[in-house]
Amino acid sequence: MKFCPQCGKPLAPSLTEGRARKVCTDSRCGNVFWNNPTPVVAAVVEWNGGIVLVRSQGWPSRFFGIVAGFLEAGETPEEAVLREVAEELGLKGHIVDFLGHYDFSEKNQTIVAYHVRATGMLVLGEEIAEVKVLPLEKVRPWDTGTGPAVKEFLKRRAQGGSMEHRVVPSGEQLVLALYVRDLGTSCRFFQDFGFQLSRRDGPFAELRWEDSLLFVVERPEVTPPDQPVGNIRVVVHDVDALYEKAQHLGYPIVTPLGDRYYGLRDFIVAGPDGIHLRFAAFLPAATKDSERR
Repeated sequence: MKFCPQCGKPLAPSLTEGRARKVCTDSRCGNVFWNNPTPVVAAVVEWNGGIVLVRSQGWPSRFFGIVAGFLEAGETPEEAVLREVAEELGLKGHIVDFLGHYDFSEKNQTIVAYHVRATGMLVLGEEIAEVKVLPLEKVRPWDTGTGPAVKEFLKRRAQGGSMEHRVVPSGEQLVLALYVRDLGTSCRFFQDFGFQLSRRDGPFAELRWEDSLLFVVERPEVTPPDQPVGNIRVVVHDVDALYEKAQHLGYPIVTPLGDRYYGLRDFIVAGPDGIHLRFAAFLPAATKDSERR
């Protein structure tokens, strides 16, 4: 940048806030060209037991990298990286781990990188010319750009970090199975609050909440306990809306909606067979701090 984007006058080096920056030579303008880096998100995508590498349109035939793209207005980095995985690969991803922030001074970018596990069928986006899926042992990091994120991912895998030596996705490792008297009644209860019925086979049903599973098994001889022994907690974005829905549907409210000392705003609703659901949202930090005083 040689000329001021505000008035068109030449820019000249000047010490500003302790660093050498380019400043407009017209004292009436005084615009500072900060040259702040552009935020980029990147994903080490794990799919079908391998790591997905992509070659973008226009790249040399041997030049492959990981999925990456610009952060868009109104997005969080987490939302952006999953959008990029969907757009470039056609896959549904979920974030396993945050890998780090990396400076890419050659392109004046700051990279926010994640490990993403993905499912579905590969459908290449318009910007992608080619993909390859490498076994973990064949992945080699490069020195610049997104390379340090790949190096961090491999280091954590070698150290056993993030429970990466899994045989199933994280949401399927620990699954709660409930015995109920009537399968239809129980499934309807969970579906009323947003669970998705993904399988029903005889006396068995599988419900999903995003990546997490819940099994429900019909056992007509089961007698519900006089007092519940626990509840299933689900963290949601809008707990107030779910509370209104529970009241509208007429399900018994065990614990009314309220802000708790442990940093959650939650309520408990009773379902059939003594099964309780606790829906919660995290309180803002300021609210939690005030509660501790």
